[in-house]
Amino acid sequence: MTELCEKMPAFLHRIREIAAYCEIAGDELRQLQAQREQAARRRFLYSNAMDEAGLERWAASLAVPPEGREGEDLLFALKAQLMDQRPYQRQNVQTMLARLVGEEGFRLDVDRQNRSVAVKLALSRENQKESVYQLLDRVLPAALLLLVGTFNTYGAFARTTHGALSGSTYEQIRTGDIL
Repeated sequence: MTELCEKMPAFLHRIREIAAYCEIAGDELRQLQAQREQAARRRFLYSNAMDEAGLERWAASLAVPPEGREGEDLLFALKAQLMDQRPYQRQNVQTMLARLVGEEGFRLDVDRQNRSVAVKLALSRENQKESVYQLLDRVLPAALLLLVGTFNTYGAFARTTHGALSGSTYEQIRTGDIL
């Protein structure tokens, strides 16, 4: 007997039609419950249970074109779309970027004299550069120059000797501060 039949009085369990109805209805109820649980998992973008169908639904509702983006890249673009917070403050931008790419995944440099904001992303986030640019383009004032690049300095020092780099820290070399 299924859970549905357990709710009925015991004398009804012996009737074949009722037992058959309980089996059929019980299967449908289990399927509906599984679909409801799956829909609940898809509701939250920051949940670990988000699947491809849920990402496509979010992309359609936020009008984010999924062109060439799959899985993590599409999730990243959706999170960037939802992080739009104004008014602009450096702390808000740092918080948005930290939530989006992680604490160690970016470096933010604000140059007040030249009215520019430069964001350097970790090489592992190179595919999300456009999403970060779109987020910051929506959040930052139009008067600021926005530059988004990556940490990748491999090859930039190919012709530099170790002696020339010895006066620099690893952090300066990694982020390209000495270029």
